[in-house]
Amino acid sequence: MRVIRDIRALRNRQGFAALERLYFGDHASDDARRLQLKRFNAVWREIARDSPFYSSLASRSDVPTHFDSWDDFEQVMPVLDRSALKRNRNRISLPCKRPDYWRTTGGSTAEPLRLPAWRSEDRLTALDTWFARSWFGVTASDRLFLLWGHSHLFGSGIAGRVNSTIRQLKDRSAGYLRFSAYDLSRERLREAGAKLLRFRPGYVLGYSGALHRFALFNRDRASEFGELGLKVAVATGEAFPSPDSAQLIAEVFGCPVAMEYGAVETGAVAHQRPSGEFHVFWGSYYVEGLPTSESSDVLEVVITALYPRLTPLIRYSIGDLISRDTQNSRIGISFTKVIGRSNDGIILGENGFVHSETFTHALRDIEKIHAFQVVQALNQEITINYTSDETLPADIIRLICHRLCKIDGRLGAISLERVPELRMTVAGKTKAIVSCVSSDAS
Repeated sequence: MRVIRDIRALRNRQGFAALERLYFGDHASDDARRLQLKRFNAVWREIARDSPFYSSLASRSDVPTHFDSWDDFEQVMPVLDRSALKRNRNRISLPCKRPDYWRTTGGSTAEPLRLPAWRSEDRLTALDTWFARSWFGVTASDRLFLLWGHSHLFGSGIAGRVNSTIRQLKDRSAGYLRFSAYDLSRERLREAGAKLLRFRPGYVLGYSGALHRFALFNRDRASEFGELGLKVAVATGEAFPSPDSAQLIAEVFGCPVAMEYGAVETGAVAHQRPSGEFHVFWGSYYVEGLPTSESSDVLEVVITALYPRLTPLIRYSIGDLISRDTQNSRIGISFTKVIGRSNDGIILGENGFVHSETFTHALRDIEKIHAFQVVQALNQEITINYTSDETLPADIIRLICHRLCKIDGRLGAISLERVPELRMTVAGKTKAIVSCVSSDAS
């Protein structure tokens, strides 16, 4: 199995030189927007022809078949948020093409979204991710410990067992050891710490909040982790729950901590460098920072993919904010900080804690559900409120409960209730988790 990883590492290294010239060459910053526009125009021709949504837009007299500047592009292209992308998915996606798989996500707003995709999309952007990891000395030959939400755990029957076996074989060939981040209780995270020590990985990757809790409950093992010589702990999927999270994780693992930024819809869009700033993979994405009411240095992230996708992403508002150091920062090249949300969790008993991704992964492929919200009362009773055109049939409810029971049997007592609308915060946001119970882990 190591041979397969070594071959991949060699292929990656051969591509790194080109990325080094592209992103950090003498004229990289000056040439970025010109090269990005060239790449977008190349994919726009197919999108304008084959996507019903964009072909309709392209038929307007003010929308060109070839853009001469990003200013022209921004004047005529609408910004689409998750809701708009979901409503128009069938018209945005290229209907004449067959998907290899579906990107499914619940997101921090608990609005399930499924997008058809090609495997080639992942292959085109994978080198960016490996290039970023190489800044910390990581190669594809290194073994990886993943503290992640593994939706294959929700499978059932023969198909579920087959998918789980395939996942395990793929992980073994890639040198990965997965540990579920659904159950983040102290007991489970202590078990994760023991498995990490036995596995002896080269680096670690996990949800930001999961790594924080892992570090909290494994502080006494810091010297043992330090002896592993880990190269980096990569945090992703959410913001850190505390300003001190990165420092805590670095102290416990004995290695640098870096954040990978992106989404299920996009893959990796940017990655933190050893110096701390976020480098945007601008060869793959055109990233805009739109003004917000927060301040002149806090901007809304809007993303345009610059490579062929079955579901094009053009001026897609990913739902996050970023900050910059000065007015002169080139947001499309780098930025200072991701101002995102740390995913909440549900408390079970005295020591149990279930990550919010447990619910998004269990529900995200239920297309009857438009959006959902997990509500926990002071007595710890849990209700999943959802919006839908109709009440979920009994078999779907049983399926959801069956999936959740696989993580913790106590989740089998959960109830599902159809509501006209979900609770919103004062700021007009819809949270995935609304809990009156607070965790004592900090």
